[in-house]
Amino acid sequence: MRKTITPTKPTKQAASVANYLSAMMDLTGKTQKQIAEEVGYPRPNVISMIKNGDINMPLDKTPEFAKAIGADPAHLLMIALREYQPGVAAVIDSLLGGEVVTEKERTLLKTLRELSPYNDLVAETEEEIEALKLFVEIASKRQALRVVDKDALKDA
Repeated sequence: MRKTITPTKPTKQAASVANYLSAMMDLTGKTQKQIAEEVGYPRPNVISMIKNGDINMPLDKTPEFAKAIGADPAHLLMIALREYQPGVAAVIDSLLGGEVVTEKERTLLKTLRELSPYNDLVAETEEEIEALKLFVEIASKRQALRVVDKDALKDA
């Protein structure tokens, strides 16, 4: 049975590619061999070396890695660039106005705009900010439960 990771508050420290890949692999329950096959490597030792931080994830393999671990490719690419090429990442951040918005974040933003009567949802008060925090906490727990549900379906 697959390990379930309880979402925690993110820290200000940037995620390393090795830690991010390890955490996402734990969430998917896939083995290094399965990831290697999906990414296009004949042996899983390359995945092990990337997870251990011994070698860098090839940037041209970002889409394959992202698909294999269920991550947004833009998010994974920016984690890798911030770690491997911080100067390039800084230029991209400055040109794009900061963080790259993932596909899931774009969907969330679109939904929030559709739900807002004035298409300009703002959380300004402490109460509004707390409500958003509660929403994120609930959504994170539901996401973790979906991972558990997938395990139950596989085991059935």
